[in-house]
Amino acid sequence: MGRIFDDSVTFVEGEMVVEREGIQETITTSDTKQFFSTAINQFFMTDNENADRQWEQVFRVIPGKGHGELLPFRPPDVTTTISGATGGGGNAITVSAVGSHGIVFNEVGEGGEIKFSRVVSAEKYVKHIKYGTAIGYSNEWFSDGSMALIEMVTEDFREAADDMLAAIHYGAIAAAVNASISTSTALDGTGTAGVARVLNTLNTITSAMRRNKRRPSHFIIAPENEAVVRLALKVTQEGGSVAAVQNEFVKRLDIIVTDFAVANTGYVVEAKRRLISTNRLALSLGNFQDLLRDGETLVGKFRRGVLVGEGQCINAFTSIPQDLVSTDDF
Repeated sequence: MGRIFDDSVTFVEGEMVVEREGIQETITTSDTKQFFSTAINQFFMTDNENADRQWEQVFRVIPGKGHGELLPFRPPDVTTTISGATGGGGNAITVSAVGSHGIVFNEVGEGGEIKFSRVVSAEKYVKHIKYGTAIGYSNEWFSDGSMALIEMVTEDFREAADDMLAAIHYGAIAAAVNASISTSTALDGTGTAGVARVLNTLNTITSAMRRNKRRPSHFIIAPENEAVVRLALKVTQEGGSVAAVQNEFVKRLDIIVTDFAVANTGYVVEAKRRLISTNRLALSLGNFQDLLRDGETLVGKFRRGVLVGEGQCINAFTSIPQDLVSTDDF
C-alpha cells in the first residue's frame, strides 16, 4: 500500500536526514516541510489495498462540471406499453417498454405515418456535494522523530476518504430501496435448504428484472451472508437436497462483498447503465503550517454527485440466511 517515507529517511534530533549512497544529508527545517508535502502527495497517488473500490464496477463515472448535473430520471410509477402488437405466430402480445428505453416502435401500414415516441422520463438535478476534512500533525512529531505515528495517521486519513466514497455510492443504492424507488423481494419460502431458497429467490429477482428489460450483473452482499450466497451460486444442477438450479442471469452474477451493506440484505443490480456517479473533483490535498497549533495541517476534499436514474436497475433481496446447515444445504 506504499509508505510516506522510505527506509532512507530518518529524523535525528528534530532534523530530517536522508541517506543516499551511504552519505547522510541533513535537510533544513524549511525543506523538511516541502519534503513532507511531496511525500504526502506521492503516498496518496499509490493504490490503497484496503480501499473498497468495488462500487466502480456498478456505477458509471462521468466527469462533472459546475455546481451540478441535470440527468435523466425515470419515475417508478410510469407505465408505457405496446398494446396489440403482433408476434410471429400472429398472436397478440403486450410488451412493456418501461425500464427499457421509453421509446416504442409501432407497426406502420403502407403509406402510414410514423409517430414520435413519448420518452417517459423526467430530469433530476444532481448537486456536486463537497466532502472534506483536515488533520493536524504536531511539530513535536517531527522533532521527536515519530515517523511511524506520522505514517499511521496519514494512512487513516486516506482510508477515511476511501470509506466516504464507498459509503455515498452504496448508500445511494440502499436509499433507492428505502424510498420505494426500487423494489424488494423476500427470501423464497419454498424448500427446506437455505441454499435452495436463496437460489429460488435469485431466480425470481433476475427473471423479473429481465422482464423489465434490465440485465442484472452484480449481487452486492454483506460479509455475514457470503458463505451461503457463494455456495448457492456454485450450484449448477439438481442433486442431493438442493432443489433449485440457476437461470441464465443468476449464472452471470458477480458477487461484491462489502462492509457497507447491512447484514441479511443484498442488492441485485444492473451495472453502470442508470447508476451514475459524477466526479466534479477528485480527492485533492493541501497542507499549511498552522502557527496557532504549532503543527502542520493536511486538508483533503473531493466533490461527487450520485444518482440512481431508474429504480428497476436495483432489486433488494431481504432476509438472506447467514448460516449453513449441513443437513439442509449439503
